[in-house]
Amino acid sequence: MGNINDNSDEYQDSKPQIKINKKMRMWNKYKTYCFVLGAVLAIVLAVALFVNLMPDADDKNNIKPSETKTKEYVAQLGTSAETKDSTENSGNEAGSSQAETQKETQKETQKETQKETEAPTQSVANAPQKVTFTAKDKFANSVFVGDTVINGIAFYKHLDASKVVSDVNMVSSQAAGKVGTVMASNPKKVFIMIGLNDANYGTYSVDTIVKNVEKFVKAVKAKNSSTEVYVLSVLPITKAFDSKSTVKQKFLNDLNYAFSTKASGMGAKYMDIATSFKDSSGYMFTQCSGTGCNLKQDYYGYFLNKIADLM
Repeated sequence: MGNINDNSDEYQDSKPQIKINKKMRMWNKYKTYCFVLGAVLAIVLAVALFVNLMPDADDKNNIKPSETKTKEYVAQLGTSAETKDSTENSGNEAGSSQAETQKETQKETQKETQKETEAPTQSVANAPQKVTFTAKDKFANSVFVGDTVINGIAFYKHLDASKVVSDVNMVSSQAAGKVGTVMASNPKKVFIMIGLNDANYGTYSVDTIVKNVEKFVKAVKAKNSSTEVYVLSVLPITKAFDSKSTVKQKFLNDLNYAFSTKASGMGAKYMDIATSFKDSSGYMFTQCSGTGCNLKQDYYGYFLNKIADLM
């Protein structure tokens, strides 16, 4: 077999014929550039899309400045509305609470008013007056026993000293020891007012003071059973004196109440003079006392006339 020369005409005729496609040659030549360009375009488009989707600086919170103001204003309105509602609710609750408090206060006031109404106290219109002592004759056969208020009867010469057995410092336990002097004139009536100094010194309770007065009454009756004994209520003190002294009006009220309930049992009569000297608050009319616990000279006429009226 002979070698076939590739350049021979026979060979050239026998090998396949290649048809050249210009378009294919063009694509093969530039396809790499096309791929690169496409990739670049794809990247550019992706970046552009990403940038468009990202919020800008003003949209960080998805709220524009004008929207921010609007929402702040709305928020303020909401807060105001809530505050208003809260305030109204609180106001309603406070109003309800206040109404309840007022009701309770009114109830307490009514109770206090009722107590004051039940307690025999004088209004300002019925305050003790500066009057002349006109009932002297009614005390012709009488003797007064007691402390500072009783002492003023003789001191201001409303009655003779022989009709007054007193000591500004006298306490209830000393009363029975005065019976000999008291009965020396064989009086028909004996008036005793005692307890202020006991309250001041704080030495005796209400019950003890009452028992001491009972001893006095029985001692008088032992001397002369026909002698009438009057237990006078202790006069009130002023509110100012009450606030600064060991003597308290409540104690005097309790003492007078005890006298009123036990006087008859001890053989005496109770005489309420204190009420005539009490103002609407239950204390002594300030114009009637100089020290807060005594009785001014100008009011002894009223004091003695009142006792005479109650005999």
